[in-house]
This record gives sequence, C-alpha cells and structure tokens, in this order.
Amino acid sequence: MDSRNILAYPEAEVAVFNRYGMVVFKTVGYQNDWDGTFGDKELPDGAYYYVITIPNRDVEPYTGVINLLRGTK
Repeated sequence: MDSRNILAYPEAEVAVFNRYGMVVFKTVGYQNDWDGTFGDKELPDGAYYYVITIPNRDVEPYTGVINLLRGTK
C-alpha cells in the first residue's frame, strides 16, 4: 500500500502511539484529521508511531514515525 493512496481505502484503520506504546489516536477511514492532541490536551513534541492496517486484505501493516513539532507561541 502506498500511503499517498490511503483515501482509496475507506476501511483503513489508523492508530498513533506515543513512545510508551499508548494509543493516542485511533480512527477508521483516516481523513488527515489528527491534530496532535489526546483528549482535549496538546501532546508534547516528539516522535509518535503510526500503524495503518487494511482489514480483509492480505497486506502487511504500513508503519512509520510522525515527528510532532509545535511552533513557539
């Protein structure tokens, strides 16, 4: 799966984890809408890890790193 084509897979499951393995975001049908928060709190700068799975398809999960960087206020 090419990550640029995620919109072609509306059943795609996306999970984002912090460095401790805790899920901080999870959705089905990703629309590029994660805003770097967990609940109503902004997450700190750092590396977060994502796993994209496509149910009912014989493909390996697509994984990678998101670097969350916030500008100064």
